[in-house]
Amino acid sequence: SFIIWFLQADINTKYSQLADLRENIKSQQEETSKAKEMLKGALTAMEQLKDDFKNECTNWETEEGRIVEAGWRRQSSS
Repeated sequence: SFIIWFLQADINTKYSQLADLRENIKSQQEETSKAKEMLKGALTAMEQLKDDFKNECTNWETEEGRIVEAGWRRQSSS
């Protein structure tokens, strides 16, 4: 009878440990999901910044070309 009681207590402990492990896994999966969403948002923001920077550089290059061309025209007309 003692052996059965001891084995039942051990089984109950194992079930409790298993429940704790399942809860830990669920919690870690939720944290991983949140981290993935944050990473996706950060990557999207970085891509947008990269595109904005590329567009800004293009705009500056265009403006620089206009300024240089205007300077050449002024110099050649004087």
